[in-house]
Amino acid sequence: MKRFFQYLVYLAAKGVMVLMEHTPRRCFYVLARAAGRIAAPIPAFGGLVRENLRCAFPEKSESEIRQLARKSLESLCLTVCEFFWLHNKPEKAHELIDVQPDLQGIMDELKTSPEKRPVIFISPHFGNWELSGMVLALVFGHKMSTVVRSSRNPYLDRLISGGRSVRNVQIIYSKGGMLKLVHAMENGRTAGMLIDQNTKIRNGGVFVNFFGLPCPVSRFPATMAMKKNAYIGVGSCIRKPDGRFHATMRKLPKKLSEYTSEEEITQDIMTISEDLIRMAPEQYLWLYKRFQYIPPDAPAEVRSRFPRYACVPTERFFDHAARARAKRREQEK
Repeated sequence: MKRFFQYLVYLAAKGVMVLMEHTPRRCFYVLARAAGRIAAPIPAFGGLVRENLRCAFPEKSESEIRQLARKSLESLCLTVCEFFWLHNKPEKAHELIDVQPDLQGIMDELKTSPEKRPVIFISPHFGNWELSGMVLALVFGHKMSTVVRSSRNPYLDRLISGGRSVRNVQIIYSKGGMLKLVHAMENGRTAGMLIDQNTKIRNGGVFVNFFGLPCPVSRFPATMAMKKNAYIGVGSCIRKPDGRFHATMRKLPKKLSEYTSEEEITQDIMTISEDLIRMAPEQYLWLYKRFQYIPPDAPAEVRSRFPRYACVPTERFFDHAARARAKRREQEK
């Protein structure tokens, strides 16, 4: 029965994809505005977005928060529509991109550098993040290896992966993905990562500040930078009012030799991400429990600023051994 339901979901998504492929892009904005107005009053959607926005922008009024939340939901709808629209014509992505003036030179230098440094491009869930990997592969010719989370629906997963698997892009699933990504970089491929996701400390995460609150983030790029001298760029494709996209990327503010720890590099990555998001906060994916985990040693003033859904994680969040002990206790019951 579960597989049957999953297949129905797949068929519905496939139908939407076919519809979007033949729909003029200007119609997406009408759909997005309607979707935003429908989703905004729903607690699981608009409520979660507003809660996150209040944490990130405590200086904004409630009316500003509500408007920003609705626009964020509209932006998410646009991203989905554009993803399906580009599904069988990724070459269209090339026509929609305006590139940061110095970006082509940076890309050419990375490809021709005699150092052959590993390269990691990082994007937050901002603008049209699905386009970012396409741009690097199709516009700049990088052979990309991108880590993604697999869907619990295997039929839907194949559909989504098909849209991401354009020329020069290799999809790596997150389970065991870091080792595969290292291997890909050793073979000359460029790594692509969406880093603004909750990563447990036992899985290589570290708490750093994001919009003034400590959040667990993967330290993998920082580890590769410290150990392998990897080049790190942070950027995205920001949607412009005319429907085109501005491809932008920023490098770390200091030379790698000036950093003293992986935490310091990770913090700068997230600071750059935050700076980008503040340029157009309505284009960020606020529909995610980003502020879910409160560090056990956080002072009371910091704890009070977390959203209602946040909690202090258990030992299992930090320690593989604690997770194994808890699992054994559950089995013994």
